[in-house]
Amino acid sequence: MVGAWAPSVSQWGGTILRDLSGQGNHGTLTNMDPATDWVTSGGYGALDFDGSDDLVTTNLLSLPNLHQFSFVAWAFV
Repeated sequence: MVGAWAPSVSQWGGTILRDLSGQGNHGTLTNMDPATDWVTSGGYGALDFDGSDDLVTTNLLSLPNLHQFSFVAWAFV
């Protein structure tokens, strides 16, 4: 595993979404307001994306030899 991001168990708030894999591939909240986009959903922490330009960026995809990968996401709409 090279990255694991889970707002529900990550350190709450700020502009960084911590990588829980231990690899240090932290994400940066981009076009997001940390004061309003860290929210609670079902009693757990979550990120509120506006559907327009909010995103979390990381340098993970720039790693060499990353040709195949799996991506899993949970979304509550």
